[in-house]
Amino acid sequence: MNKKNGIIFFVGLLFILGLLFVQKFLLTTRYTLTTITIGSLTLHVEIAKTPDAMTKGLGDRNSIGSDGMLFILPSRQVPYFWMKDMRFGLDFVWIDDGKVAALTPDAPAEPGVSDAQLKIYSPKTAMTQVLEINEGDIAKWGIKMGDQVNIQ
Repeated sequence: MNKKNGIIFFVGLLFILGLLFVQKFLLTTRYTLTTITIGSLTLHVEIAKTPDAMTKGLGDRNSIGSDGMLFILPSRQVPYFWMKDMRFGLDFVWIDDGKVAALTPDAPAEPGVSDAQLKIYSPKTAMTQVLEINEGDIAKWGIKMGDQVNIQ
C-alpha cells in the first residue's frame, strides 16, 4: 500500500507542477491586444499589462508590430519614458481623462547612447495613459490635442 500511495503522490505532484508551468509560461503573456479610437481613427494596439512589459515597452524590437503600444498607468501621474534599446523612433500620445492631453512627436532612437545619456520624455502634467506609435504617425494620422480617446 505504501508503494501505491507513493506512486499516486508522485503522479499528483507531476500534475500540479505541469499546471503551474502552463499557467506561468503559456497562459501569461506580457501584452494584450485591444482596439483604441482617437477621434475617428481606429488603431489596434498592444497593452503593456505587466510591470516587466511596462519597463521593456518596445525595446529590442525591430518594428512596432501593431499600430502602437498603450501603457495604462497604475495611477494618474507624470510618467517618464526613454528610448532604451529602441531600434526605431516613436511618437508619444499622452492621454488623460479620455482625451489627448499632450503630444511628443519624433523621438528618435538613440543607438549607442549610454543609459545615463538617454533623453527623457515626459508631459508637463499628470496622465493616466501613454500611447507609443511609430515616429511620424501623429502627423500622418492627424492626431491632435483634445481628440477623444476610447479604449475597448
